[in-house]
Amino acid sequence: MDDLIVGGSGHSIGQLHCGAFFERLWDFQGQNITDPSMDPEFAESLKAQCPRDNPLLFKGADSTNATFDAVYYSDLLNQKGLMDSDVALMSDPLGVEYATEAVQDPYSFLFEFGTAMIKMGNIPASDPYGWRKNCAVIEPCN
Repeated sequence: MDDLIVGGSGHSIGQLHCGAFFERLWDFQGQNITDPSMDPEFAESLKAQCPRDNPLLFKGADSTNATFDAVYYSDLLNQKGLMDSDVALMSDPLGVEYATEAVQDPYSFLFEFGTAMIKMGNIPASDPYGWRKNCAVIEPCN
């Protein structure tokens, strides 16, 4: 489980299409509202960057989107996550505990992330859940 929690921090760097979190921003659970778990000021800022009529615009994955760091977890603890998986992580006590620890000791977090990525890189391609050639398609195992 720890590797999954650590791996989520890959959302610390890069950009997302606004469409990746459009429903949380504009139509949470089909109710034409913003996800109430999202910080209200953050949500308003996102709405200015990701207007309802243009879900193909890009938004930084976290508040330091050009830097891989533990700020991702600080954002999550402050209700400023973008993806549904980010919200799910904060709904689990282990996720909250890890996020808090990562913010308090960012160097340990970086080490743990590296270790988790090495473990993931060692998953054999023959594993039933091994690497995909096309991430959008679940390929049959031969």
